[in-house]
Amino acid sequence: MKITPIIGLLVASLIFPACQGIVTSDGHEGVPSDLEANLIVPEHGIHYLELVTTEPQVLRDFYSKAYGWEFSEATPELGGAYFAFMSNGSLWAIRGPMRESEAPVIRTYLRVHDIESAMKDAEELGALIALGPMEIPGRGIIAIYILGGIEQGLWQIP
Repeated sequence: MKITPIIGLLVASLIFPACQGIVTSDGHEGVPSDLEANLIVPEHGIHYLELVTTEPQVLRDFYSKAYGWEFSEATPELGGAYFAFMSNGSLWAIRGPMRESEAPVIRTYLRVHDIESAMKDAEELGALIALGPMEIPGRGIIAIYILGGIEQGLWQIP
């Protein structure tokens, strides 16, 4: 489905309120122009990739300089994460640990339509539920399971 630019920017401003004021390399404010046609990552695609590190500013500076990515300011509802939009509609986020016991990790969050059903399926297939469905106001519902020593996030967008 193709979304017109005006509707695309309107939807993006509702889905991604923290991107207000970000000016991208192509001069757009808010959302990169290539997201206007495809705002939502497909089902089971990577919606959010999270890098948890003890040095978030170092990684933010690295990705900005190495790849030209433009990051948001720290976003409180996402654990203080800095995030950047990718051309496919996904988000990369960099944040520090939210508790002393949280180790550095790279965690992907797959977009799902029904997070309750997806978590039930994961558990039935042997996954350990690390975080049951939890709402992030205005951004959707997330959950995390562990399988084979890997943390996998799921994200149901509003």
